[in-house]
Amino acid sequence: MKKRFWCILPALCLTLALLTATALAAGEEETRKEAFELFPDISVGEQARGSGAVLLDGAITSYEALRDTIAAEMLTMDRSASGSGIQLTVSAEMFDLIDKAYYNAVYDYPEALFFAETGYKISYGVGDPVRVTLRPHYFTAAEMPSGEFSAAFDKALIECFGSSDPAVIRNNGMTDLEKFVAAHDWIVSNCFYDPYVSNGNSAYTAADGTRYDEDDAVYTPYGVFVNHKAVCQGYTLSLKALLNCAGVGCVYVNSLAMGHSWNMVQLGESWYHADVTWADPIYSGIGDYPGRVSREYFLDSDSEFLSGNRRSHYNWTTEYDTQCGSGYAVPALLADNVLPVFLCGGSLYLFSGEGLMYTLQPGANFTPGQAGGYDLGITSYDALGLDAAACDYIGGRFFLRGRDYSNYNEGIYCFDGTLRMIGETSPATSSGVGVSASGGKLYVFTLNDYSRVDNWVLDIPTPGALYGISSVSLGANDVTVGVTNYSGNGALLVAAVYNANGRMLRCGLRQVSLAAGSTGTFTLSMDTQGATRARAFLVSASTYMPLCAAKDSR
Repeated sequence: MKKRFWCILPALCLTLALLTATALAAGEEETRKEAFELFPDISVGEQARGSGAVLLDGAITSYEALRDTIAAEMLTMDRSASGSGIQLTVSAEMFDLIDKAYYNAVYDYPEALFFAETGYKISYGVGDPVRVTLRPHYFTAAEMPSGEFSAAFDKALIECFGSSDPAVIRNNGMTDLEKFVAAHDWIVSNCFYDPYVSNGNSAYTAADGTRYDEDDAVYTPYGVFVNHKAVCQGYTLSLKALLNCAGVGCVYVNSLAMGHSWNMVQLGESWYHADVTWADPIYSGIGDYPGRVSREYFLDSDSEFLSGNRRSHYNWTTEYDTQCGSGYAVPALLADNVLPVFLCGGSLYLFSGEGLMYTLQPGANFTPGQAGGYDLGITSYDALGLDAAACDYIGGRFFLRGRDYSNYNEGIYCFDGTLRMIGETSPATSSGVGVSASGGKLYVFTLNDYSRVDNWVLDIPTPGALYGISSVSLGANDVTVGVTNYSGNGALLVAAVYNANGRMLRCGLRQVSLAAGSTGTFTLSMDTQGATRARAFLVSASTYMPLCAAKDSR
């Protein structure tokens, strides 16, 4: 059993040790739930129950024991195609609560019951107590391997909180707000909304030929952590799973009227609404925007959710009728920012649209006075500048999409202590940016499709394997360029000269190669008559993609 389930198992196993049951099939029913039909007030098998029977020893007589027993039995049940059901003996009162207990077992422990579906079959006997056989609907071990989920979930825990051990996470110095934000933004950055559901529950084919068909895994945490594709139920369960391990209070919220689900999160003594699904921006109805997060439905009160700025939430239920009395005073660093927060190397990193990077140590709670600001040099005018960000957790680098108005370079930048452009994008088309789930690749999407056609899928350079230009000098018959190289690989140096009106007069090209970590000076001979400035940059010798930002002689 994975170590992160230590907080679940003691209570569940104690409950199981007190229970015995056998099945009497006097009645049988099949319940199939739609994705959002979670907490209906349903009494099943009413006509099959007698009255006045003496309670048998070991019968379940409390709701919490019923819920936790179902969870513990599901955790250890045979997940083959013909797996056996769960045997229960319950009081007549608890029999009426089996439906609620089953769904809340699934939604209280999603990190353990990631394979559960929203439906079950029930057989029951006559009398009080009632002997029940519960057969949950689930994905088999072949369909959702536990090892695959555990590896993906551990990876997410490490990237959110720095460890996959709940005991370490709960004492890692991060505040509950920081843990919530790290989990919230990780899900938004690493998952996209299912195109099949976005397309009206119809198959969707992206421009690159990728076909998205019906996939029930999108309703589970497996969809988020393994497939990185989900709908609101998967988003909601995944935030609950991460915060369970972090020791942050979190409940599942459902609105059957809306056909939607979200979370309530506890910070201090108070509860707040948080809709992580609606925090993941979607464009043109289907297209995802990787590297960007919305905070419009973020730590709100009941009244704020009822009167949302764009869309309101209504008619919701929770397991214990949790209420959110007032909204959270969200720090300004978060409230007005559309870029995700990343935990990397023990520090929290937050980039702003104005081209600033903030570094915070755990415990600062996003307080501006405790944030170490760094000017990336990507300036912002007319609300442009940085508009997407992604983190390479393995290499410790950040990839940013934005525009540098000092030289009008628009594209994808890499920051590993020094900011360098690694590719240009069209000024007319904004793009999202992210690091692929499998690692080793950087991808860039347009805003109107999941397709990668005419966009980039680049190899992420190894740490330090980036070129840079330190100086550009315009001579009488040449252009001299200072080059820094950290990897030793070859590149092509491109230089051009311009007149006072900005018209390019001539350009030159030559190959450069340097020893790892060294610097050098390279000269391109060309006629510079009439030129008032020069510009130089480096491109890959194999792909011709830019390796750094261009630099001018003035």
